[in-house]
Order: sequence, then C-alpha cells, then structure tokens
Amino acid sequence: MGRLFYKPENAWVGDLIPYYENGTYYGFYLHDPRIRDKEYAEDTTWHLIETKDFVNLDYKGESIARGGIHDANKNAYTGSVIKCEKDGLYHVFYTAYNEDFKLRGKTIQSVMQATGKNLENLETVKDFLFVSDGKQYEEFDWRDPFVFWNDEDQCYYMLLASRVTNRGDLRGGCIALCKSVDLINWTYEKPFYDPKMYITMECPELFKMGEYWYLVFSTFSDQFTTHYRISKNWNGPWEIPDDDVFDTRADYAIKTASDGKRRFAFGWIASKYGNTDFGPWEWGGTMNFHEIIQNSKNGELRIKAIPEVLDYFCLLYTSPSPRDCS
Repeated sequence: MGRLFYKPENAWVGDLIPYYENGTYYGFYLHDPRIRDKEYAEDTTWHLIETKDFVNLDYKGESIARGGIHDANKNAYTGSVIKCEKDGLYHVFYTAYNEDFKLRGKTIQSVMQATGKNLENLETVKDFLFVSDGKQYEEFDWRDPFVFWNDEDQCYYMLLASRVTNRGDLRGGCIALCKSVDLINWTYEKPFYDPKMYITMECPELFKMGEYWYLVFSTFSDQFTTHYRISKNWNGPWEIPDDDVFDTRADYAIKTASDGKRRFAFGWIASKYGNTDFGPWEWGGTMNFHEIIQNSKNGELRIKAIPEVLDYFCLLYTSPSPRDCS
C-alpha cells in the first residue's frame, strides 16, 4: 500500500541513514518516541523501512537496539552502513549518547559499531567504543560517522561532525577525519573540511555523481538546512555553489543513496509543537524522499519530486475512489 510521508505509530522519524542494494533502498531512521512532553531525540533506536519505488514502504521494525540507562548508547543516533568484502558482514557505525557521561562538565558523544549478516538483524559490538582524541577535536561534538572505503588511500575513511578544540562556540564546526584498515582501530587525522563558518556540521556524506564529487552536511548556525559542496576531486578543494542547499527549513538532515544511475535524497519534514502551524519547529517528523538531479555543465544539484510518487498521486486523484489506489 502507498505510504507517503511515513510516520511510525506513536512515534516520529528522525535522521535517516539510507543504503541501497540489489534493487532495494533501505531507509534506516532514528525512531523517536517522544515519551515526555516536548522532549525529543530521547530513547532513540534505529528502525528500518524498505522500498523499491518510494511509494510502497515495508516496515521491518527495530534494527539496532539501544543500551540501558548506564550504557554509552542509551540513545542510538545517526551513522552509516558499509558492507565489508573481507568478512561479508554489514558494519554500521552510529552515534552513542548518554547525557550522564560527562567530561569537564559537558556530555560527550562516542561512536559505536553494529554488525550483521543481513540488514534486518544487527547487533552492537560491545567492546567497540570510539571517542574523540580531546586534543584536536572536542569530545562533546563527535557524531554522525560516515564510513567508506577510499580506494586511492587503500583504507577506510570515517567523516564525523565535530569541532576543533579552542576555536570558540560559533565557528569551530568541522568535518573530522579518521582512518582505519580493519574497521576496528582508527587514527585521528586533520579535518577533512574546516571552513570556519558553522557551529557544527551534522550528518556529513561524500559521493560522486558523474564527474563531480559532493560533500553534504547539515547546519543550524543561522538556519536549519542541508548544504553541499562541489569538487572535481574527492578531497577538494570544495566550491560553494550560488545556491548550496537542497530544500527548506522543513526538510532537514538530508542524506542520499544511489543505484548507480539515479540518486535520491532521504530527509524528514519537521513537526511543530502542538501540531499547529504556529508552534515552534521540533526535531523529527515524517519521512520524505526526493530525486536529485544534476546540471552536467557546472555540477550544481537540485531536487525534484520522484516520478513514481507523482504517478501515485495522479492515480490517486483520477481514479473513481481513492481506495482503488491502495
């Protein structure tokens, strides 16, 4: 059945972590129960939907459980998925957060790992906990790991939303870089991207489309939005297009996935407190998809409605009864 703008029962959709394989798009998302009034992004776990056409969504339930009240992963936040050819396992790296874990009076964030033979059954690796070095990067902004294999450097890269130490509160945001050859032991490297423009740069992602590379991240310094940068090389230098955002304030933390021919943007449309137009914006809301299109002349990106979704609307509103489209 068509389930556009998906929202789980008695919960909301937070950041999405998309992954594509063999004709199926896997939409992991942060499941936000909002168990206390006006408190969000608490008691979050990873849940999963699967789709082939962005109209028909198959809900698979919880995919990564959170830890207990005394564990680092009391909340499981954003990360990424990669399949390792050596062991045949899926490796998920995600943000672990517990407000009671503090350093110098501030809560810290860490990275944990979950693995599995399939994407519907993932178990956290209990002895893996990766924290900031506390020297180059702040400990309390160390989240949203994006892991990929860098063929040129012959090792795994991990990009993270972090902050340079002693930079100040407003312009310290950077995309940190760590490296590994085995997905277990990681080294701290110089920032992958450090524009000195933002408080922090959430949900980083790197991908290639045609002859261009794109670095994607989301910010809340002056507005809540998802930005992108362009380069002919995977490591920059990065150019800022005239219009460097994907969508409006309502569609945040966009990440993407591709089948090798088309690329799609996964985000969430924010809810508003009190469920009224005049309420303040909240974190999380309903699931949202767009197709990404590229200007081949200058590499600039735009998003558009997915044709399969438009076809669904057309069928829905031209059929004798909306039920005929279910």
